[in-house]
Amino acid sequence: MNMGPQFAAHTGGRHWVWYGYATLAKQSPYGAFMSDQMQTSTPEKTVQTLLASPDVHRVAEDTVRGVTATHYSGTVDIAKLAAGTTHLDQKTLDGLKAQLEKNGVTTESIDVWVGKDGLPVKKTERTHTARGEQTGTAYYSDYGLPVDVKAPPTADTVDFATLKKQTPAQT
Repeated sequence: MNMGPQFAAHTGGRHWVWYGYATLAKQSPYGAFMSDQMQTSTPEKTVQTLLASPDVHRVAEDTVRGVTATHYSGTVDIAKLAAGTTHLDQKTLDGLKAQLEKNGVTTESIDVWVGKDGLPVKKTERTHTARGEQTGTAYYSDYGLPVDVKAPPTADTVDFATLKKQTPAQT
């Protein structure tokens, strides 16, 4: 994951974080949740999850990067989301819920813009934590096109496990 120039300023100029799924899963219940999501989640799954949530509503028709899309907005209970969308065992799910509550997190606000083909073109997520708000935005396009992925240079990459050893646990 490219973490950008601010991150690089604290990691000897390295912009990229590398982590193996198994390493991430061993870090904490939240790490196990993230590992599972990264391996099994798809853009369509986000749409299905949001639209199945009881607190979701259609906002409006919008245009996102030239694509006509329907904007939906809602709030999801993260622990319930994890229970319904992951392959985690009950012990890990209970640990995740406890970890989220400890950090002041219970729900996440999600907005998704869905194109006429039923696929998302944009998604924003907002989570309030004990340390403040976390936000993220993703844009989706070019479904079905081949991609040519190259690993970043080793000199521009830092291992996640090494970072976790250097900083106190915060998740």
